[in-house]
Amino acid sequence: MEPVVLTARAGHAFHVTINRPDKLNALSVEVWERLGDAFEEFAQSDARVCVLQGAGRKAFVAGADIEQYLGMSQKAFEKFIVDDI
Repeated sequence: MEPVVLTARAGHAFHVTINRPDKLNALSVEVWERLGDAFEEFAQSDARVCVLQGAGRKAFVAGADIEQYLGMSQKAFEKFIVDDI
């Protein structure tokens, strides 16, 4: 399975790509976690700019991955929102 977030450098630019084109790059828990990792990597680098993009041609980001969040309990969802985002 491919990573849900990809990073790459091009000169002074740090590229972060949300890589879920089959789901229109919907934001799952794993995507949020990997985005945090990617932005931390950017912060530690000497890059001057961060370019955030979505994979595929149909959508940058469709929004939240509703299917995944509907399966969470209220308590788990609140913990995710407070602790992880």
